[in-house]
Amino acid sequence: MNTFPRWLLVSIGIVFFIAFAWYFSNIVTYLLIAGILSFIGQPIVEFLSTRKIKKFTIPRSMAAILAMALMFFSTMIFLSVFIPLMTHEAKIISEIDTGQLLATLDAPIQRLEIFLRDIGMLQNDTLQNYLQERLKGLLTIANVSNILNSILGFTGDFFVLYASVTFILFFFLKEKNLFLRIILALAPEGKENQMENALNDSKRMLARYFRGILLQITIFSILIWVGLAIVGLSNAFLIAVLAGILNIIPYVGPLIAAVIGIVLGITTALPMELYPDMVWLTVKILAVFQVTQLIDNYLIQPFIFSNSVHAHPLEIFLVILAGGTSGGVFGMVLAVPAYTVLKVLAKEFLGDLKIVKELAGNNNS
Repeated sequence: MNTFPRWLLVSIGIVFFIAFAWYFSNIVTYLLIAGILSFIGQPIVEFLSTRKIKKFTIPRSMAAILAMALMFFSTMIFLSVFIPLMTHEAKIISEIDTGQLLATLDAPIQRLEIFLRDIGMLQNDTLQNYLQERLKGLLTIANVSNILNSILGFTGDFFVLYASVTFILFFFLKEKNLFLRIILALAPEGKENQMENALNDSKRMLARYFRGILLQITIFSILIWVGLAIVGLSNAFLIAVLAGILNIIPYVGPLIAAVIGIVLGITTALPMELYPDMVWLTVKILAVFQVTQLIDNYLIQPFIFSNSVHAHPLEIFLVILAGGTSGGVFGMVLAVPAYTVLKVLAKEFLGDLKIVKELAGNNNS
């Protein structure tokens, strides 16, 4: 009887907190991104603010600005390598001889026409006319206007995101433990110590998790790079970097990466004289992605999850499904770190409940 009111009170508090975070999801997203970046920048600020140049000590505000500048220029260096590769790839695609490509694909297109007629999707029309009609529908003024509005909206949202995160990040770096103090301010009266313990545990686990994700991206990209280089693709590095980044998205990301890899691989290898050459190249690219995905699923990911969030694979699978259902791709990406924090909070405040003991038991496994 004594634990029931506390359990009910904490549960209601968690529900209200989730509802608040959902309603103000944009603000929460800005805070979370800035908080994660502050984990990266904080050691840089600590290092700079403790250095002395003769008798001059770098102020913490200046150290925060220098840390942000270092992170910014590191990103720019990466983009300066990556963007020329993208530009080169776009140039190759723009120079493709479409007539030769269609001639190469003439036989499979005819077979596809026969198949579409058999299933009733084409009557007396040709596949080329069918595709042209569909493209006309896609390229109507209304659709083009919607696409332009979406691009403008995305651009505006991106600049709002960038400005907001930069502003918040500066204060997170400048004022030590500001992010922690904000969270502690939400703690119930008399529960500050428990909340601080939970947040410190969450911080340690999330730091391990993000280091693991970075390791996963690196290993995945290297495996794809080596595999595609063996296949003979000249743009293996570009495809590998894109695949590593997309692999962050559970389940959907590797599929998108494989499709992009096939498209970029084939367009770079053109012109190919025979249709079978194109099919064989596609098979080889798919094989590289499939083997790498198996290594990632059965070796890399279990290592990351077992050493960071300490969760059963089925547990992680259900969490990611729930994240995808509620928040789409973005929800899938944030599902595991969010679940990690909730799990630590539940262990700290509701550790005597059976279900919490069962879930927290994985932490010791």
